[in-house]
Amino acid sequence: MLRSSLLSSLPGVVHGFTTRAQFIPPPPPEPDEPAALAPVLAALGVPGAEVAMLDQVHGARVHVLAAGGPRWPVGSGDALVSTLPGTIVYVRVADCVPVLIAGEGGVAAIHAGWRGFSAGVIQTGVAALRAQTGHGSEDLVAAIGPAIGPCCYEVGPEVVAGLGAQATAEVFLHPRPGRRPTVDLRAAVRHVLEGLGIRRVEVLGPCTRCDPGFHSWRRDGAMAGRQAALIGLRP
Repeated sequence: MLRSSLLSSLPGVVHGFTTRAQFIPPPPPEPDEPAALAPVLAALGVPGAEVAMLDQVHGARVHVLAAGGPRWPVGSGDALVSTLPGTIVYVRVADCVPVLIAGEGGVAAIHAGWRGFSAGVIQTGVAALRAQTGHGSEDLVAAIGPAIGPCCYEVGPEVVAGLGAQATAEVFLHPRPGRRPTVDLRAAVRHVLEGLGIRRVEVLGPCTRCDPGFHSWRRDGAMAGRQAALIGLRP
């Protein structure tokens, strides 16, 4: 499991990015999934913690976790914010970009595929976290986890245009004469986070398609498993 030194420096915040070594149940959300996550929660140091997640749809909708509200799933969306101690929120990925953000008293987990990124999921997630905690962006810390890299993420014009709605091409585009370009989605995510005023941003891990220690939709297709990005406040 990978951990961010920036997030680890925040008192009361627990987090991790899983690898292929940890089992994460595939979508859709299942009622018995919290039990399947017991080994991951133990590795995080919060055995028996309550867990909440989303029915991810590659969009920009954000949910705020409510005391006594639904957990499995909270709803359909791609960003989940929590200010509840003792609860872990998480998103599942297999090439898309997992983003964890925290400030005193609040955390967010964001699933940023190219469609969600293009629709503004980073902005909606950060805005919701700020609204719930009262923090400015300069008070927040972000970690970007393992995802497909520009070495492997060959795309068509619709992806380039979508990413270009949120970041300039120089940030993410890798042209290849005579071939389709590749893009660096994590660089685009970092660019947006920093543009929102988050000064402390860390990028962790390799390209998921290159490294067999991670699941990859581009490499394995429908047989691909999932990684998880988990974050929460200790009780």
